[in-house]
Amino acid sequence: MDTVCVCSLTARMFLTRFVREILVQAQQEMGREGGVVLEGRDIGTVVFPEADVKIYLDADLRARAFRRRRELVSDGIDVTLATVREDLEQRDTYDSERVHSPLRKAPDAIITDTSDLTIDEQVALIEALVNKAIESDSDMNHQP
Repeated sequence: MDTVCVCSLTARMFLTRFVREILVQAQQEMGREGGVVLEGRDIGTVVFPEADVKIYLDADLRARAFRRRRELVSDGIDVTLATVREDLEQRDTYDSERVHSPLRKAPDAIITDTSDLTIDEQVALIEALVNKAIESDSDMNHQP
């Protein structure tokens, strides 16, 4: 079974309420003490709706498919760009339409389009956004 198929099956599995509840509970336990960085399609809306910093990374389907295919090929999996793109579209639909923990942008998330950014540029941007949020929070806590 190839990785693209596994990703598709994984997305379908998450439709199950029981599985979602267990995973959300486990993620919340991991972050109970704070100081964690988590990523996922429902982290800022379901798992940690009160998180100090929420960054919604977005990229157009073309960029996402290209990146994913590059990962798969580097792992020795020969797959066409069209297949990867179709799999991502299906996962987006499943994740957006599932009843439990659907993919949503948190209203207070910083929405960032990474379509044209390298991984190093994405990391630098995220670090800058987090540092800015920390500084802003620190300033608000120390006002007379």
